[in-house]
Amino acid sequence: LDQGSNSTTITTILTTANQKSCDSIIDYSLTIYHNLTTSVDRTICQSELPLVWNGVTFDLTDFDFQSATLTSTKSATLAAHTGADSVVTMNLHVNRTYTADEVASICQDALPYSWHGVTFDASDFDFQASVFNSDKTTTFLTQFGCDSTFNLSLHVGEVYSVVEHIESCEPIMWNDGNTYTSDTYGPQITLPTIDGCDSVVTLDFSISAPTYTNIADSFCLGTVYTFHDQPLTVGGIYYDTLQTTEHCDSIVALTLTGLNTPQLTISTNPDCESLSYNISVNSSVDYLRWTCENQNWNSAWGPQNGTELLVRPSVPTTLTLTADYLPQETCPTSQSINLNPIVQPLAQMQVTPEFLTYEQPDLTASNRSSGELRHTWFVDGVDFGDGEQIAYTPDIFADSVTLMLTVQSEHCFDTATRIIHILRNSVYAPNAFTPDESTNREFFLQLDGIVEYELYIYNRQGLLVFQSNDPTKHWDGTYKGKPCPQANYVWILNYTINTMPGIPQTQKGSVLLLR
Repeated sequence: LDQGSNSTTITTILTTANQKSCDSIIDYSLTIYHNLTTSVDRTICQSELPLVWNGVTFDLTDFDFQSATLTSTKSATLAAHTGADSVVTMNLHVNRTYTADEVASICQDALPYSWHGVTFDASDFDFQASVFNSDKTTTFLTQFGCDSTFNLSLHVGEVYSVVEHIESCEPIMWNDGNTYTSDTYGPQITLPTIDGCDSVVTLDFSISAPTYTNIADSFCLGTVYTFHDQPLTVGGIYYDTLQTTEHCDSIVALTLTGLNTPQLTISTNPDCESLSYNISVNSSVDYLRWTCENQNWNSAWGPQNGTELLVRPSVPTTLTLTADYLPQETCPTSQSINLNPIVQPLAQMQVTPEFLTYEQPDLTASNRSSGELRHTWFVDGVDFGDGEQIAYTPDIFADSVTLMLTVQSEHCFDTATRIIHILRNSVYAPNAFTPDESTNREFFLQLDGIVEYELYIYNRQGLLVFQSNDPTKHWDGTYKGKPCPQANYVWILNYTINTMPGIPQTQKGSVLLLR
């Protein structure tokens, strides 16, 4: 090719294969396109990575920011329409983008604080909630026009104002090097905190004298009272010296009174009429309190601190009385009483016969009492034992027999008394009489001790043939003035006797009328 020429024409003569000597002439025109090689220089900021250029990617791995290698070269092959490739080389330079974290500390009294146009003030912290750190960010342009980000973490050291309270029994040398011997308020010193910030400490000093405490107490004689590890058994005044947390003496004086055990007497008197217990209390102390172990206190009995009670228990009941000098336990003594329901027994006896005679001189008495625990028989004042039944034959010549039955419950008793009369009074009647003879002509009764008298005589047909209430009037064997026939007649006598005038009695018999 000629210098500077991209094309040329070549003529070639070719001989044919059949050797006919027919030449062929070929003109060949050749054009050559040149491959281009070029380079491109470009500068970008670090924040623009990755960068894609003609299918080639530049990213952070192509640069070594630690060794300040901030340029990377990469090539790209470009195809032209003529088919001749061109190689282009990119020289990419990256300007660094900076990101920095800073930490700073200031004291609270340095607020507000400015940093690169950003201001921190008290509103950025919550000191009451112990929030002493705040972060803020700002952006700068480098000399190459790239953004760089800076973050500041700001710590604020608290500034304290403290009053130091000191109590002491002795003078003190304070941190300012001075000695204080009396109550003092106001001296100050400035101390650095852990953050290096000044804090002001104000002294509040009080000097204390020994303290004295007087206490009074009592205890029950016969027991041990412990006073600051001292066992005490008698009353008196005792002292102990203690040391406070400020090493000051504290003197405690105890006036101790020894108390005798309270004297307590409970009298329980059952009242069988009201079925209640009259309870009285004799105590050497004023504080009394009754309690009932198996039921609530019944206000109808009386006050729980009373010395007089009227208790009518419906079930077995235990009452306990506590006596003491004071309501709080000092020297208590207690006494209990057991109360059963009061039962009033009823004494009753059954005696047969109701009176004694010559013909029936023996008596029997049986116990028919209720509510009793035990009983005793007495006959004419003589103890006859506790049998459920007794039998007795008295002296027939006595006027009467006195039976007494005594019954007892737990607290009450009753007595039943019966007087059994011995009837020596008698009625003697003949078994026959003869009205027509000179002797034994009338029927009459021989009486002894008879008070009231009424005589009836009946024949076999039940006809009343004679009636009289006069013992001196005798039957002569007639009826309405006419003689009655010989036969057996029945007589009935109603009467009372002088020893038992209120008790009607009757005797019957028969008599033979002979003609």
